[in-house]
Amino acid sequence: MRIGFMFAALFAGVVTVSAAPLFALSCMPMDVASNFRVADEADESYVIVRGRVTVEEQPWELGREDRGSHRFEYKSYIARIDGQVAGRRGFNAAFSEAIEFRQACRLWPDLNVCEDTGARAAEQDDEDMIYFLRKTEQGYDFTTGDCPGGVYPATRSNVRQVRRCMAGQDCRAAWEN
Repeated sequence: MRIGFMFAALFAGVVTVSAAPLFALSCMPMDVASNFRVADEADESYVIVRGRVTVEEQPWELGREDRGSHRFEYKSYIARIDGQVAGRRGFNAAFSEAIEFRQACRLWPDLNVCEDTGARAAEQDDEDMIYFLRKTEQGYDFTTGDCPGGVYPATRSNVRQVRRCMAGQDCRAAWEN
């Protein structure tokens, strides 16, 4: 009995340790510089805003979509961002807009990772954050998925990095240095 338990515990530990790197590689962490380059190379237009979010409407389900063998659920909510938009000289121009926040979640059996998208921004409205917002015909939106990105704390180093990137200076991700 003890041998069976020890084998099961050892097997569970090996599976956990070996799966962790695979999961970690599936969501490489973004930083301000790498996100800036992705947005800069995208077909869509983006603005970078430093500010605070206030949730105006509660989340609602947009629907589900199959992509290959995976099923995704989309939810969104409306929130207001009050702050400043980035330009070549930093965050100088006032910005106050209602934004549609969208969250695309891969559906896993018996696991709902898309339960409450409204809490995501509501938790962030007590401090300034840096958002990469996509410009649309209706205004702006912010879309995130299973792997987070596009929103960062407005720390001094992140604000300086945005300024460097906007001015065409050194715009390398921290892990590239």
